[in-house]
Amino acid sequence: MTILKKLQRLSKMDLPEIHFRTSQALRSKKEQLQLAWDAQSFENTPWWQAWNPDNVADRQLQAALKTGDEVTASSLLPRYFEGRTTPAFFWNVCERDEVVRSLQDLFPSSGVEIRQSAEAAISHQFKVFGYPEFSCGPRISWRRDPVHGVESGLKHYAFLSPLDMQEVGDSKNVWELSRHQHFFTLCQAYLMTHEERYAEECLSEWEDWMSENPYLRGINWASSLEVAFRSWSWVWMIYFLLGSRALTGEGIGRIGQGLSRNATFIMKNLSKYFAPNTHLLGEGFALFVVGLLFPELEGAEDWRKHGREILEVEIEKQVRDDGSHFEQSIFYHRYAIEFLLCAAILADRNGCSFPESYRNRLEKMMEFLLHTVKPSGSHPSIGDSDGGRLLPFGHFDAEDHRPILSTGAAYFERSDFRKPLGAIHEQTIWLLGTEAIARFDSAGHGSPERTSRTFPDAGLVTMRSDWSDKAKYMIFDAGSQGIMHAGHGHADGLSFICSANGFDWLVDPGTYVYSASRPWRDYFRSTAAHNTIAIDSFDQATPTDWFKWRDLPRICLQESLSHGRLDYAVGVHSGYERLPQPVSHRRCVLFVKPEYWLVSDELTGSGEHQASIFFHFAPGVSVQLMDHGCLATNGTERFLLLFVAPGARFRLATGEESPIQGWYSTDYGHRQPATVLLGEFQSTMPQQFHWLLWPLKGEPKLQELQSDGPGFSVSTESSTDYIVLENRVLGDSGGEISSAATVALLRRHKRGQIERLDLLGGSSVWSQGKPLLEADYPFEGFSAHWHADTLRIEAHPLSPFRLRSPSVSEVRINGKLSKLTVHDEILTFPGED
Repeated sequence: MTILKKLQRLSKMDLPEIHFRTSQALRSKKEQLQLAWDAQSFENTPWWQAWNPDNVADRQLQAALKTGDEVTASSLLPRYFEGRTTPAFFWNVCERDEVVRSLQDLFPSSGVEIRQSAEAAISHQFKVFGYPEFSCGPRISWRRDPVHGVESGLKHYAFLSPLDMQEVGDSKNVWELSRHQHFFTLCQAYLMTHEERYAEECLSEWEDWMSENPYLRGINWASSLEVAFRSWSWVWMIYFLLGSRALTGEGIGRIGQGLSRNATFIMKNLSKYFAPNTHLLGEGFALFVVGLLFPELEGAEDWRKHGREILEVEIEKQVRDDGSHFEQSIFYHRYAIEFLLCAAILADRNGCSFPESYRNRLEKMMEFLLHTVKPSGSHPSIGDSDGGRLLPFGHFDAEDHRPILSTGAAYFERSDFRKPLGAIHEQTIWLLGTEAIARFDSAGHGSPERTSRTFPDAGLVTMRSDWSDKAKYMIFDAGSQGIMHAGHGHADGLSFICSANGFDWLVDPGTYVYSASRPWRDYFRSTAAHNTIAIDSFDQATPTDWFKWRDLPRICLQESLSHGRLDYAVGVHSGYERLPQPVSHRRCVLFVKPEYWLVSDELTGSGEHQASIFFHFAPGVSVQLMDHGCLATNGTERFLLLFVAPGARFRLATGEESPIQGWYSTDYGHRQPATVLLGEFQSTMPQQFHWLLWPLKGEPKLQELQSDGPGFSVSTESSTDYIVLENRVLGDSGGEISSAATVALLRRHKRGQIERLDLLGGSSVWSQGKPLLEADYPFEGFSAHWHADTLRIEAHPLSPFRLRSPSVSEVRINGKLSKLTVHDEILTFPGED
């Protein structure tokens, strides 16, 4: 970094940050000098010096620790920990066998998978993320990137750059193995079989890791979050293996010493300014857990208090009022929940529960996860997804966050959290004990109250026809790109994903890699990798390094309305207003429930530009171009995309590498070809384009109407929908439909009779030169459905209105039988009594 850039960065720091960074730099220099003077100084310290005898609740052990009697202390530690009930873990050691039996009864196939994975771990066969399985050979190289073959040395961690592929390889691949999450598998195999070799392998690998990664030296000390992750694994290792012959008292003592070093390191190297996001959450979480569960360690009370403070402060900073996490990544949202939920469970178990505000915010985070789940049960990869997890229980799918919803259903006893689940998940029982089964069952079965949901802080709108696995579903993203430099955000403003009839059709392609490849990193987070529009081949923002953007756009969810059988959302962003001839992009999305979507794009500005629009289809979907559209198929299911886009040229791209286009990633390190429909327009601004997403049988016809706002007709063999958006002109136009409303829809049967009338945000609709609906006050939503001689109306708020209608024998308004006055085919509702 040049001196000028350093000065620019310094000018943006406040005094606390300058003090923090200066202290950190001075401490780092001191550590480097100490390592140079005596490389073994940290390694030769007796383990018992990390323990505080005054906090040990056994007099004999306390005395041994005070006198440094290591032999006696080692002999007493196993019995002490096996009999200890306070502080409380997620389950007591005496309950452990019952937990294992319950898991084996409920998940018999899981036991087989665990043992197979444990055997692979014994043979040093591993799989990280989406990469193929690899073998480490007789001894694991803990500082080696197993995918790219780069191994780094034992410099002080401050001299290593985790993003330097030449020096350390892809640090995520190195760190994943050093998170020691395969220890969970080895330990579970031990508990299920009582074969000591699994415990012996686990502890042998721990010893080997300690010898290969001395304190403060090497890539595995270059991230406080990674130190936090492995601390979590070591805590579980102790509780899993208590009672094993392999876990000696000296082993417990040395692991405790290791946890002490980890916590001390984290305290000194918190990501307060480097990455005050899930990094800081994870670090605070580890401090809280180690400090709470190991009060016998010197400094534990400070760790516990500081960790708790971080969690309480950061849940308010990082989690917005609508329950969304501020990094604009659904995967990192799940990460944050795992930290916050596990801390809450442990706090409850130990009589030091977090404040009610913490619990309420955590519950809202669960609701966000619930409403963003796709009908298939997986989640879209909006924003970055790094393939990691805190809770390595059961089969892992980087796009499936339902395990945490399972735990949320039992913890909060919420029946709606159960809706996307087949059954309770293994994770839930490990975290809440066998009583979780009864709590999960007692939550009952129930669907969420709403099918569609707006998260205004995240700028996300979910549109869903119902809660079945065949539902029609869309997420529209009109939220910010992220906080600060939007490190985990993508240039995806006004993008959407779409599923219907049991299949994903339009998708977010995911992340693939971080520092392993700059071209691939930039592609997967680019505008061209999302279902939105790029202008003149630019991204909506400018990537500056692996986790930074500049020229971040202002993205605004201008409107989101939902009532009855219409969902409507409007977003706008300024990403291309930085061009010499600025362009603004505005997108309207209308869901005509439960059938189809209309998407309308408006580009305003000046000059001639090239506009490129992208529709990314899921892997396995076959796509063929048609006149004015394309047909996507998956088996017997079909999805039609029609467009009104004069002058556009369309082509299909699949698995292209120069330039990169047409790829999908399910997990970090994985990519596969997938088809993209790419449209290009060279035109003078302003310009409008319209799209019909039709996951139904038949081939409708999409046409524009002459109206003040965007207007369309969607015709099938049986009926025609007339739709106007933001049409504020009312009068005797003689046209099929005009309105004083945000959205109005009129459906006519091919024989001419009206079948359906829907309105959002307005009071009046005209058709064929006559008033069709007139209300004294605007409706948020109005829906009328004619069937035979019955008329059903849903209206909110309910105000006096007049509706032109053919003769009907029964009228129900908001579910209640209603008596209306009728004169010259005008039904008059005088209002509620």
